[in-house]
Amino acid sequence: SEELLVRARVAGAKAEDGPPEPSICVGSVVKALAEEKKSYGMLFAMSDGWTGFCPTNLLGADVKAGTHYKVAVLAVDRVRDLMTLTMDPVTVAALEVFKGKTAAMTKAVAKVQTADSVKAVVQAVGEERVALTLPDFGGVVALASAVDFNLRGQHSAARFKVGQELKAVVVDKLHGTVLVACGWDLGQDSKRKGKDSDDKKEDTKGMGKELKDIFSKFGGGIESEAEAPPGTTLKVVVTGLLPNFLAVRLGHSVQGHIAISDVVNISAISKLKSSPLAEYKKGQVVEARVIGVSTYSNKKNKHVERVVDLSARPEDLALKKGVVPPARHTFDTMSPGDVVPGIIEEVRKDCLWVHISSGLKGRVYMLDTSGELEVVKNLSANFKVGQGVLVRVIKTDKEHGRLDLSLRHSGAKAATETPAKKAKLAKAKAPSTDFEVGTIVPVKIIKPVAGMAYVVQLSSNVVGRVHICDVSDTSVDAPLALHKPGDVLNGYIESMETDNVYVSLRPSRTGETGGKKSTKDGQAQEDAVTMPEVRSLGDITSGQLLSGYVKSTNAAGCFVQLGRTVTARVVISELSDRFIKDVKGAYPPGKLVTGRILDIDNKKSQISMSLKRTVVLAKKRVLFTDVAIDQIVRGTVKSVQSFGVFVRLRNSDLSGLCHISEVSEEFVKDLAKQYSVGDAVKAKVLRKDETKKTISLGMKDVYFEGVEDVEESEDDESDEEGEGAAMRGPRGEDEDDMADSDEESGGGGSGEEGEEDAEEESEEEEDEEEAVYRKSLAALSHLKSSVLRLEELHVAGTARISEIEAAIELESKEES
Repeated sequence: SEELLVRARVAGAKAEDGPPEPSICVGSVVKALAEEKKSYGMLFAMSDGWTGFCPTNLLGADVKAGTHYKVAVLAVDRVRDLMTLTMDPVTVAALEVFKGKTAAMTKAVAKVQTADSVKAVVQAVGEERVALTLPDFGGVVALASAVDFNLRGQHSAARFKVGQELKAVVVDKLHGTVLVACGWDLGQDSKRKGKDSDDKKEDTKGMGKELKDIFSKFGGGIESEAEAPPGTTLKVVVTGLLPNFLAVRLGHSVQGHIAISDVVNISAISKLKSSPLAEYKKGQVVEARVIGVSTYSNKKNKHVERVVDLSARPEDLALKKGVVPPARHTFDTMSPGDVVPGIIEEVRKDCLWVHISSGLKGRVYMLDTSGELEVVKNLSANFKVGQGVLVRVIKTDKEHGRLDLSLRHSGAKAATETPAKKAKLAKAKAPSTDFEVGTIVPVKIIKPVAGMAYVVQLSSNVVGRVHICDVSDTSVDAPLALHKPGDVLNGYIESMETDNVYVSLRPSRTGETGGKKSTKDGQAQEDAVTMPEVRSLGDITSGQLLSGYVKSTNAAGCFVQLGRTVTARVVISELSDRFIKDVKGAYPPGKLVTGRILDIDNKKSQISMSLKRTVVLAKKRVLFTDVAIDQIVRGTVKSVQSFGVFVRLRNSDLSGLCHISEVSEEFVKDLAKQYSVGDAVKAKVLRKDETKKTISLGMKDVYFEGVEDVEESEDDESDEEGEGAAMRGPRGEDEDDMADSDEESGGGGSGEEGEEDAEEESEEEEDEEEAVYRKSLAALSHLKSSVLRLEELHVAGTARISEIEAAIELESKEES
């Protein structure tokens, strides 16, 4: 591919789009300018405008940007316009004798012959290639592919190490660079000692005579693949052992292979505890039956290579003569829902690679391996290479060569799947059979989302959401800081909708230790701390104290999330007892707040809530529906009129009218002399007008004879609770508010003189914002007074009209 790119640049009209062909060749030793240091290496500026890169493990000591250093060129990547460099003193010294592209280097390269078996030392490891030197040829640089079809799925870094010695075979020579391959033993360390290691290494030179001797014992093998059509049974010789294949020869010039899944019966695959290839060795004669022929395109020499596929399964060998074994699985034959046996060929931290057949393997993502959290978090301790498994197909992507598999529920589905059900699963956005509402499954945190909480992964192709109210059983100030991306933990499936799967991370749901289940009738302060689950309006009551998270804020107030589907509205007058200049800044989305439920409208599915400290610390708010006829209530005088007294009920925004005729058994001429605004009074509810929402009260002593004053004892308890609550304060309140409360009550001072000094000093330091605040309070107070006055005039007018109507009716009766 690089050769084609070079030709295109030379012949194309847009050669100026990329840098010119480098004047520095592979194996050259030059001086380069260190430009920028990265965590993984150093970038160099080369003399001809190219960029060089030296990995960290090949850098010299104390390399600093802006300084020139002597480097050796190991590889030139014409696709990425990048040179791979080394500062290793041994390599640099060995290559420096050639002085670049000279007759000495050309002569050394000429000594390297195609098909020679040579000793190579790894110098640098990349994603696609490996740079090596050939010490027996003066350190000539060679390149090998880091990608091998038969070892796909294995990362190059796991097979090659810098300094590793390999036995390589020269494939070609291109532009002064030697191209090598290590055959079946690519990536195996030749320094390893032991009988097993010697058996598994393929000796190209020595195997020829050995093969001849072996084949002579049973007829000499075959000369071409035409002699072994599918269904033929013959003897083959093992020439190489790979993790997932046996390399075999059917004759001197006919190659074949036996996949790991083709050496045992299909029913025994899922029961394997270790690799069945461990029973074979190099030079062993094996009886096998021909399945077919596979073709592979060799990109280096553009040749098409043909390899005979064979089976050594006992059940295939027992077939009648000429019968072809059943076809193996391919992408075309796999469908979502299919259950097939496989063999684990690699165990990674986040997935398993499973061998299905000679031309097919798939990936089992960590979340698809088990429903047990401990298994998912530690795959290496629970799965081994060579282990047999039953896998279920989740998704096939032939275009990208991707096959997603699952180990969960595979046994049960093997017997219950039907073609109709498979088709339904294939079209489904998320396989419903994998998950059920109410189950606990391992999930992986993908990312936090402000206002929502987390996006989580349930499997390789199913993503869910965690609502901010379903993160913890307790009120948490920063729920998004509890978990970070990549964390794997248990989650409880709350609901499965058309496009979304909602998951709860509450310990009480997932069964983790420390989880608390909240009770609907628990104490108010306890509810605020334990963060009870709110799923509907039926889970809350008026006057209840609850914690939630701000969903959104505007000039009219804010909305608070009490549960995933339940939101309360807080109007701006119920946000705080103080003036708030920046409402959006004070109540950003995701902020934890504690408030009291004021009202619940079931018809409109609306909830009113207050965050005011005086409301939160107070006893349960009394609503119009809570007031009953004949109930004894307490309150304070709101205003005094000639026709009666207006009373504001305690712990409520409600007011009632006690007509002058209901104030006392005796005639009262002037109410203003007997009552003043703010006086504490006790009254009895006489009437309620549901339409006009008005309450009529009576304060005659006769109304309280023989009636136990239950509310007075409750008030005493409420005072004690209020005092304790004031000491604790609601969640999110500043301690300065409590200090202000203490100053207003006259406590905490160090003497009258000190208090006066503090007040004078506070008045002097009052800033412009406080002045604006006071003006706003004054305006608000004036507005409230006006509204109250209008309300009183309305009630007074109504009462006067009633008196006139009664007088007219009385006069009419007298006249008649």
